[in-house]
Amino acid sequence: MNDKQANDAADENISTAITMSSPAIDQAMAELDLEHGALLADLNACRQWMPLHEWYLKQLGELKTAQEKIKEHGKELLKQIAARERALAWKWGAEFQAEINQALAERGGKKKSIDTHYGRAGYRTLPARTTIIIEDEAKAIEALDATYPELLVKVINKIALNDHIRQTGEEIPGLRIEAIGATERFYPDITAALPANPSIKEPDNGH
Repeated sequence: MNDKQANDAADENISTAITMSSPAIDQAMAELDLEHGALLADLNACRQWMPLHEWYLKQLGELKTAQEKIKEHGKELLKQIAARERALAWKWGAEFQAEINQALAERGGKKKSIDTHYGRAGYRTLPARTTIIIEDEAKAIEALDATYPELLVKVINKIALNDHIRQTGEEIPGLRIEAIGATERFYPDITAALPANPSIKEPDNGH
């Protein structure tokens, strides 16, 4: 495989990896295509006065800087996605769960989930467990700092502390142990989708 073929293959892999369309991502990909030609033009211009190794390091530094900017932009995109997911649950979550409950009731069996062509939804049993309720954090931190400082990581390490209390049964000032019984938790699971059903057509939101 020559360099051009390798570059074409890399470009194809990048394009395949982009599965979510957004104006920001589309713009970034268009700019990437333009950048490939601009990079070559910059190299040809700089070779007249700059050794390749200097130019290479200069470009690498600029790419690292751009990488950090993209990371920050990616965080903003993830925040937008999370906000949209919360909006979806707020607007239609209760109706969605009600439909699943009705479907489960109509089946009348012990099955606790429904498989659809887009995923699975239903209930799964969460095991009984204990959780720590921090009633007085300052008092608890003071007590732990005097006896078990390894359990403190600026704030109380609730996972390690929960393990310690479960193993020892020790009562620590400022903490209250609350038992939580087994519960049923509603869940959607998009990884358990059935094969696509050609009879199901996506709704046309524009009409």
